[in-house]
Amino acid sequence: MDLAFAELDFFRDGQDKLPIYLALRADFTALAPGCEVRVHKTSISFSAPRPFVYVGFPFRKNYKGWPDRHLVISFNADGPREHPQVVQSTFIRNKLYTIHAVVPYPGELDPELLGMVRFSLHYRNPSGGKT
Repeated sequence: MDLAFAELDFFRDGQDKLPIYLALRADFTALAPGCEVRVHKTSISFSAPRPFVYVGFPFRKNYKGWPDRHLVISFNADGPREHPQVVQSTFIRNKLYTIHAVVPYPGELDPELLGMVRFSLHYRNPSGGKT
């Protein structure tokens, strides 16, 4: 899947984070070949056909303990999740949480965290979608 100009433009003011995004993009498109990548004002979503993960800039500046340079991925789960990179699990409704995780470097999406995103893909797209 070719990189769209809109994706590059999203990182116009944060070019140091583009390598992190490119690694995440490769991981997410491998999870769901043929998924749709859509650029929004504050994030980039990956859908198959429903959105299963969002990539965005930090939603807080200078948060204690967060690395200076990083991206945040947000995805759904059926309950709170624990992982060193998970910074927040937000209750939405019964059996639906939004999980926010920090990714400071390219390739920092370990198998456990990638498994959580895979769960979100299937949780949001129970009929299989474009996987």
